[in-house]
Amino acid sequence: RDTLIRQVFSSAVRVDGSSIQILLGKAGLTDLDMYRYTPMLLSMILSTVSQLSAMTPPPQLILLDAVLDDNLLSDSGGVALCSMLVRVLQSSSPILRVRLLDLTFNAIADQTCIALGHLLKAQAELPPTQSGGGAELSMDLRVSYNSITAAGAGALISLSRSILRS
Repeated sequence: RDTLIRQVFSSAVRVDGSSIQILLGKAGLTDLDMYRYTPMLLSMILSTVSQLSAMTPPPQLILLDAVLDDNLLSDSGGVALCSMLVRVLQSSSPILRVRLLDLTFNAIADQTCIALGHLLKAQAELPPTQSGGGAELSMDLRVSYNSITAAGAGALISLSRSILRS
């Protein structure tokens, strides 16, 4: 299983113009997989951002789409993923933005909502890009069909509102 998951992760990162796609939907990923392989995924994303940033002319904005729908992720895996994405935003070029995070049909819950709020905050705190526009602030979060309670949804909404006020 370890070799298979390693292959899945290594073929998951794709480039389409100036956007990076992480395609790990319906891969049977577990929380343990996220802990084991997010360092590899982090390295792959940062390397891809570096390659895109070196293009002539360099892109004004690099968008990241992460699709991890229909897996076996609970809060442990969801928090590990969000933490890794925060590290990507903090470690990479200031022109990178998360455009899409699809976690539908998993088992994430309230702790992941809090981690998602931190991810939103990390993105909102990035300096503006030359391209401007709403693309750098918006993030399409897809979290339906999970185990999120009203408390978790409320925490995410509250964190989102505090970001908008600041």
